Amino acid sequence: MKIEQFMQIIPVITDLRNPAMRDRHWRQIYEELERSFDHTSADFTLEKIISLKMDHYAGSICEISGAASKELSIEQTLDDSQVILSTMRACCFVKAFQREVDQWEQQLSHMLDVIEMILTVQRNWIYLEVQNLRCLLENLSNMSTKLEEILKALDVYLENKRQIFPRFYFLSNDDMLEILGQSQNPEAMQPHMKKCFDNIKSLQLDKSWLCDIEKNMQSTLKAYLNDCLVDLRKITGSRDKWVKEWPGQVSMLQSYSEMIHADLPKLLRLKVVALVTVEVHARDVIDKLAKTGCSDVDAFEWCYMTLTTALHLHRGGSPKGPAGTGKTETVKDLGKSLGMFVIVVNCSEGLDYKSMGRVFSGLAQVRKMKV
Repeated sequence: MKIEQFMQIIPVITDLRNPAMRDRHWRQIYEELERSFDHTSADFTLEKIISLKMDHYAGSICEISGAASKELSIEQTLDDSQVILSTMRACCFVKAFQREVDQWEQQLSHMLDVIEMILTVQRNWIYLEVQNLRCLLENLSNMSTKLEEILKALDVYLENKRQIFPRFYFLSNDDMLEILGQSQNPEAMQPHMKKCFDNIKSLQLDKSWLCDIEKNMQSTLKAYLNDCLVDLRKITGSRDKWVKEWPGQVSMLQSYSEMIHADLPKLLRLKVVALVTVEVHARDVIDKLAKTGCSDVDAFEWCYMTLTTALHLHRGGSPKGPAGTGKTETVKDLGKSLGMFVIVVNCSEGLDYKSMGRVFSGLAQVRKMKV
């Protein structure tokens, strides 16, 4: 026998030698081990305890032994009380308190009967509980198998829906179920619109629906670009009015820092700030290129040369660098410059390979950029 096993057996032996252990407690141990033995026999030795692998049931035996000690304490208290009452009854001066003594004796007797009944019920309950646990484990196993089959069927169902409309790959399963659960209510899609389309907060829904949104979005943006360019060519002075009238996606600024400090509506302020940021960034890039003497379109100094080449070759890019240096914002700015939808996915413990697979599948089908 190894020392480690012997060290585990010692507490078990201590619990088994508890003088408070009664036959009812040994029956609980038999039920726990699912084996019977004679604990009063001379054959009940250390070797027998090891062969029964009682060290594997150390926790249960400890609980049974502890319960036995507490039961013995109650039993001794009641016995002491009965002895005191018996002594009182034998006293010649008890006549004045005879009624109270009889009443206490009846109550103690009743308490003993109740405790004995509780212990009997407890023994039977433990036995039935053990039997029920065996059935419970089998039932839980069957339920787990069925739940796995349901989840697989659900994944297949959601995958079919995503293949019909690939931008659904950008939504979680919970979002998908919320939308599909209200399939008769197209408005249920509105809260999730920003996750599927850039710069679309809500839609006025009529006969056209999800699969037609992309086509309508592209045709609408194309019309805006043409009209915006025509309007821009007519301008000979300030562009303030032009900026206010056209969406930020299709307009460009040279300098509107003064406009930012004015009292602007929230949407217009967001538009101006974004456009000024792009202009300032472009100015800094041009200054840097000029200082390095860059005059060739194929020069490596062009900041987006690597990523745009990767896009042209239908490959991916992997910007590297410390946190907070602008990797994500650089790719997002490039996406805006090229008019491409950029999906930003924050990595977390809940992002497993299946989730990543859905994102990549959606990106491949809608031919968009991703960081």
